[in-house]
Formats: sequence, structure tokens, C-alpha cells
Amino acid sequence: MDQEKIDLIRKLFVFGFIKTDFKNPFTFNSRWRSPIYSNIRGCRTKPVVMNLILDLLKNVFISNESEIVMGVYNGAAAFSERLAQILDVPSGYVVSKEKRGSHGLDDLIVGNVKGKRVMLIEDVISTATSILNDKKIIRDAGADEIFCVSILDYCLPGAMLHPSMSTGYLTLLTIHDLMPELKKQLSLKEIVLLKSWIADPEHWYDKHKDELVELV
Repeated sequence: MDQEKIDLIRKLFVFGFIKTDFKNPFTFNSRWRSPIYSNIRGCRTKPVVMNLILDLLKNVFISNESEIVMGVYNGAAAFSERLAQILDVPSGYVVSKEKRGSHGLDDLIVGNVKGKRVMLIEDVISTATSILNDKKIIRDAGADEIFCVSILDYCLPGAMLHPSMSTGYLTLLTIHDLMPELKKQLSLKEIVLLKSWIADPEHWYDKHKDELVELV
């Protein structure tokens, strides 16, 4: 792992953007219970962290010869907009379901992707539902090529097995990249429980809730 990514991981922990709680697990939108939570969208409040992420995203955009950058709304929108400003390239986003048909937003997409090579950014990949939905909408709008990038990927089974995530996809960090830092903070039992969650997040809480209560 290069030094820039190591620095990013350290700062994510220093500023509290990566948190763990085994006694009171976090609840995802999918209703899964999780012992780890990553507030990547919060990185925009710390320029030193935001700039590290933007540098890494800039390298991906250039190496893939993308023409327009888009962010999954709303977690990654700030990253795509800032990156577009730095590179002086067009940006856009898929309109959220709540906004469609209101405020004059009748189209599914803000920005012109027809015939373009698009880089689509997501902040965190868990189930990959959001990024896959946006990818389909962008493809249907006529994009020539869509390259997906996440800032952090939990590497959960369902997302990893989806065909669209096996090609044309890159993540800056995985949960496995976080493990050296996590091992400094967590007990051996907690590390075992975290790895169990990665293997089966959907059933993890029901399997281990009695163990969680007993943790000191």
C-alpha cells in the first residue's frame, strides 16, 4: 500500500470517521446491524482528509481517461463536484427519488452523459445497491463507458458477487486495508466478531447478539 493511502487511513481514524461499537451496533439502511461505521461523507469537513481523497480520485480519473465525473447522491456528490472543479471537467449526478418531479427536475440525471466516458464515485460500498442503480440509469442515458470508484469498500459477499462489480470498478480502500489500524484498537474477540460480520453481515447480529452483551 502506498504512503498516501496509509496517511488517509490514519487520518480517518484520528478524526473519528471510522468508528466501531460492538455493544450497540450501527444500523445500515439495509437494516443490517454492523459493528463498524464509516462516515466518509464527513471527510469534507476536514480539508486535509478531503484533499488526500481528491488526489487519489484525480489519479483514477486521469488514468481511465474519463470525461465526466459523477457522484452517487448524496454521499459522494461533494467529492465529484470538488474533483470536477480541480480537473476543470463536467460533473453531474443522478437525481434522488425524493427530488424527481419536484423543483422542475423531471430528468433522472443532471449533466450530459451521452457518448461520454463517465467516472461514477460512491463513498462507501456495502450492498452496492445505490451505485448499481445509478450505473444503470447512466448507461440508459447513453454513456459510452462507466467506471465505478468507491472510497471505501466493506467487501461484503453480496456486493462482491455482483457481475458489475467485477469489471470497471476500483476502490481506494477496503475494510481489509483498515485491519492493521483496527487491530491496534480492538480486542482479539472483537476482531473475530468483525471478520464474522464481513463474512455474513445479514445474519451477524442474530448469530452473535448474546456474545455482544457479554463484551466488556
